[in-house]
Amino acid sequence: MSSSLLTKTLILLFFINCWTFYAQTSDTLEIKTKESKTHLNVEFSGIVPIAFGDNFAADGMDFKYGLNFSFKGYFTDHLFFGLKFQHLRADVADQTLVGVFEHSNVNSYLAVGGYRFVLDEQFNIEPSLGIGATVYNNKKTTTTFDEKIDFEDDATTLIFSAAASYQITEQLKVFIKPEYRIDFMQIDTAPIRQDFFDEAHFLNILFGIRFGY
Repeated sequence: MSSSLLTKTLILLFFINCWTFYAQTSDTLEIKTKESKTHLNVEFSGIVPIAFGDNFAADGMDFKYGLNFSFKGYFTDHLFFGLKFQHLRADVADQTLVGVFEHSNVNSYLAVGGYRFVLDEQFNIEPSLGIGATVYNNKKTTTTFDEKIDFEDDATTLIFSAAASYQITEQLKVFIKPEYRIDFMQIDTAPIRQDFFDEAHFLNILFGIRFGY
């Protein structure tokens, strides 16, 4: 066998072996990725809420923290739907802007849907959209005449989010999820102040764990 033919044969064998290795690796990754997918997820997370813009939430209130709980089902390998509960806690920073109460507990109940992009065995990205109802429970417990103030404001909430998750075990993941949240408020006020109370805008950062089944 000539050296030229031997060289060509070795090159051909090299590419055949490379292709075989690639195919086997791809098949293994695909199998492991499918095995790592779950059909029901439950999430618990803490929230760093950041109100922004020219509105009552950003200028008149100080949002301290939040909690989030959700569960969702996957109806294909990628498409999911679920339910979500979100709680935000805020203290009043300026009563001249928002009224004579001390703090607000903001509770939201939403339906969510989205799509899962599987990057590899451990990393997923999930953009999603949530819509639902929100109640601002506003309270003041200390008054001059010991008269408690307790009233509610309603809103419709829209949330755009994108979660990046890392798989630790087959059933456990950790994730970080930035959210853009808009509360469309149902507050009746003087026309000159209506724009200030119409909407509240948030950038929320969520850190949490996800259990898959």
